[in-house]
Amino acid sequence: MNEFKDHVTRIQTQYAQMKELKINLPKNHCIVHMDFAENYQCKSVEEIQSAYWNQTSVTIHPVVVYYKVDEDELLHKSIVVISDEMGHNSATVLSIIDLIIPEIKQLLPTVECIHYWTDSQTSQYRNKAIFNAIANHSLDYGIRAKWNYWEAGHGKGPCDGIGGTSKRMADEAVRTGKVAIQDPHDFYAWTQSQSCSLKRIKFIFLPKDKCENKGKLLSEQKLRPVPGTMKLHAVAEKGNDVVAVRNTSCYCVTCLSDEFTCENWQLEAVLKTGTQEGETAEVVDEARETYPDVGCYLLK
Repeated sequence: MNEFKDHVTRIQTQYAQMKELKINLPKNHCIVHMDFAENYQCKSVEEIQSAYWNQTSVTIHPVVVYYKVDEDELLHKSIVVISDEMGHNSATVLSIIDLIIPEIKQLLPTVECIHYWTDSQTSQYRNKAIFNAIANHSLDYGIRAKWNYWEAGHGKGPCDGIGGTSKRMADEAVRTGKVAIQDPHDFYAWTQSQSCSLKRIKFIFLPKDKCENKGKLLSEQKLRPVPGTMKLHAVAEKGNDVVAVRNTSCYCVTCLSDEFTCENWQLEAVLKTGTQEGETAEVVDEARETYPDVGCYLLK
């Protein structure tokens, strides 16, 4: 019973903090709410029965960016990433981020911080590769980052509607004979055609080879898991290879200003270790001297 009460509390807290963030979102910050939609299954107007078992899939990853130009008006932009990469993993997620960051900078040239909100799938968003990306977000993109996770099973939101609408409109276009969608490239080509009515959505294509290259880079880093990953619902970049972690999100005045003086934040050092045990031990000792009050988790 206590576990269920804690589960409900986390659900309520995450939704409340998202609402708080939208109300108090600074002009130079933005929210990125994203999720994988169920793959689109390509089909034809007329097909033989066996074709049902040989349908080509299309990866669809909706993204909604919330931002403010004026102090009070919350604007949003819908983006859908289409890909022929079927692996819904951290390499694909990081490749998607590489694509949407330039779009965000076009929407909000003064952006300084991105607040990511995703579900808690460990194979996709809540894992060592993502934590490492958060720790180095400023270095890689010139923008600070915080990553928030919905409680398991309660991450429904606008991305589900965008993904569902995109697939429904594609089915309608195929059914009426306006287009033939046989693979991910055809799906993307349809989104760029006059027959697609989803003009307010920005569609971007992510080639499979980019995801594969990102996966190779991640495998070379030899990342190690962070203890307690499944309990974390907020991870923020702190600077100097350090992330701040929390069991639930918090967007009080101090947390929104990146001071992290609010209770329950814990700092974790992101260490880059060598391949030899001696090198690893040496790096750990050095980090403990640099961050005497910070727990040290080895990510590399």
